[in-house]
Amino acid sequence: MMIKLSIVIPLFNKEKQILRTLDSVLGQSYTNFEVVVVNDGSTDNSGILVESIKDKRIRLLNKPNGGVSSARNFGIKAARNEWIVLLDADDLLLQDALQMMVEMIEKYPKERYFSGRTLWAGEKIRKDRIVYIRKTYMPFFFIWLGKIDPAPRNVVIHRDLFERFGYYDERQSFFEDWDVSIRLAQYGCMVYTNFYLAKYTPNENGLSQSSHPITKEMAYYIPEFGIVGFWYKALLFENLRMTMSLWEGHSEEYIYYKQVEQEYFDWRFRTLHWLHQKMKRWNIL
Repeated sequence: MMIKLSIVIPLFNKEKQILRTLDSVLGQSYTNFEVVVVNDGSTDNSGILVESIKDKRIRLLNKPNGGVSSARNFGIKAARNEWIVLLDADDLLLQDALQMMVEMIEKYPKERYFSGRTLWAGEKIRKDRIVYIRKTYMPFFFIWLGKIDPAPRNVVIHRDLFERFGYYDERQSFFEDWDVSIRLAQYGCMVYTNFYLAKYTPNENGLSQSSHPITKEMAYYIPEFGIVGFWYKALLFENLRMTMSLWEGHSEEYIYYKQVEQEYFDWRFRTLHWLHQKMKRWNIL
């Protein structure tokens, strides 16, 4: 039975990027998919441009603006297929990305969480690399090592995992993908490949470049998370450190994060630092 994919794309004011993104999807060698574009109250011509593409596999859904997490959840729930591919409206799927996703699913048909690599701006793909597909029962550890880097654009997820571990937190618009990635990793197994599935190019209109209230940050909500397990806590700490570095200089917010760091993660960071040094000595890293 041929695997059917649903590609969910949240869309908000990306008229300069959305056609390139959709072209990268429609040009894939694997063609058994639908594209669910969720127009999250765009005020530019983004929605009109999507409607101009005459391809029955594309569905444009319009909703009032609620943020990227709200748009992703809307699209996931509206998807007709069980396998969900997440893509942002300014990302590009690379050649044969969907084919590789399907090959991973076919190799490990009982698993539910699959990830590949993202090609970052300025990065080049080595032509002599040997492509592999592997499975790990230590997803938190492998994510922390950087062996796996799950994010919208390089994952394919069975929709059952969202029902089991939760959808995107609609209060969050910054690092909300990190929150979901590590929550889903509680499934306990991930299949991963070193094949580059998508390209990410930062632009001046991206969320990460804009000012925003602290309540949109994932780290703001860490104290209320039901945190279970050392590695889950460790990965939350990594996000906290990154967020703190962005907010440093904003006195009230910086003090807040310092308090959270001290209360929840200080001893764990020392442990991770020790482990990191040991791994370098043992040539594991």
